[in-house]
Amino acid sequence: MDTPDDNEADGPLAGTWYADRFRVGRNAFEFKIDCGHEKPDEVLMAEYFRVIANPIHAQQLFRLLGTALVHYCDAYGVTDIGADTIPPGSEP
Repeated sequence: MDTPDDNEADGPLAGTWYADRFRVGRNAFEFKIDCGHEKPDEVLMAEYFRVIANPIHAQQLFRLLGTALVHYCDAYGVTDIGADTIPPGSEP
């Protein structure tokens, strides 16, 4: 893409993974976000990485993702994803 949100100016990354499944867990002190991929013929999600954040940083991530999604919808159209279209394994 040729948008300023491509993060081309970012420093070196530890790696890049495509994730299409997410699981979120929480306790009183932190949020755990597992990101991975699930093949149609497999029951379990292949977990690529886990993000653990305290509530303040989880809220910051929530805001950043929400803002990025609003910008995406403005540029490319609204995404209409209802609860019935969320793939298994991606529910909260």
